[in-house]
Amino acid sequence: MHATPLRRAAPLAAAFIIIGAARIAQAQNFSTAIVGCDEIGCGEDEIGGDDTTTTECKLIDETFNEIGLARIPLDDDVEELLAGISWVQGNSVTDAGGSDERYPTERVLRRNWYFGTPAGFDLRSTTHACAAFFHKSTAEFPGGNTETAAGTCEQAMGGGDCVDALMRRARSLRYEADEEEDICETLEKNLRDNFDQECREVAGSPYWRNVTVRPILGGDAPAVILSSDNITSNCWPITPKEDDLAFIETQESSTDDFSVDVLQKFFYGVTPILTVFYSGQDSPITTNAAQMTCLKTMGPGPGSNTTDDDEDDEDDVQDAATSLQKSTVTALFVAAFAALASTIL
Repeated sequence: MHATPLRRAAPLAAAFIIIGAARIAQAQNFSTAIVGCDEIGCGEDEIGGDDTTTTECKLIDETFNEIGLARIPLDDDVEELLAGISWVQGNSVTDAGGSDERYPTERVLRRNWYFGTPAGFDLRSTTHACAAFFHKSTAEFPGGNTETAAGTCEQAMGGGDCVDALMRRARSLRYEADEEEDICETLEKNLRDNFDQECREVAGSPYWRNVTVRPILGGDAPAVILSSDNITSNCWPITPKEDDLAFIETQESSTDDFSVDVLQKFFYGVTPILTVFYSGQDSPITTNAAQMTCLKTMGPGPGSNTTDDDEDDEDDVQDAATSLQKSTVTALFVAAFAALASTIL
């Protein structure tokens, strides 16, 4: 439930600081920059007759096969005000729902993003904030195992030049309450019309092929998911578990190409997210603040998909190489089986 919006900057700042001071330590105890079901705790679904299970996180009407959770990095001047805010991503595979017999195996690949906040955090406060999602970028974490790779945006985006350019551009905009155009619409237009050359490599072209900006704080912010909306859930993909989640963005595509390359990019591709907090009248944020988070879902950690003891380094390498195929193929098998079962029934 939302608290009544606070109208004065001082009480609002004090409220945020009280919440933030208690949450700073909790916001720093993830084992890696991004965590998945191994650390969050998701449900499981048994398939076949050999006790094989696959991750299954049900959230309202979505069933996610993989989850990724990352804290939004914050500068010192806003950390106490905003401590504990997070981004959550869930990936799902479902039947395309078509009746065309020529494409019996077509599936919908969907990614959803949620904004996580401490319990009682007022999304519709006097602070205005936006999130820019840079879809179809070439961002990628270093390392051979895309399933469990994680890190910073500087690592994923080929250095800090693009990150700095995007944050600088976002901070340069001014929020004016009486302007007809929303600040998030202004930011999206600015990013589309003014490409930073420092981002040429990670964009993969001389422009952003798909950038979408959504409001996350302020009058246009979405409502948090209520417990009454989520009765059938078997997991709450954030920690601490009392934190709230609000649905922000989705991206989907249909495919009948289940090659490893396609599945890797979908399941474990990296999405840069620019989160911007704007100062304004009655806002406790006195200076525009911008942060970059590079998010992906996380596959099972080492050993999660195997039961035999590793005998040597060669076995370790083989387990890592087969881990991605095993988890993604399992997820697709579950989706395909469910679609087939519904057709038969």
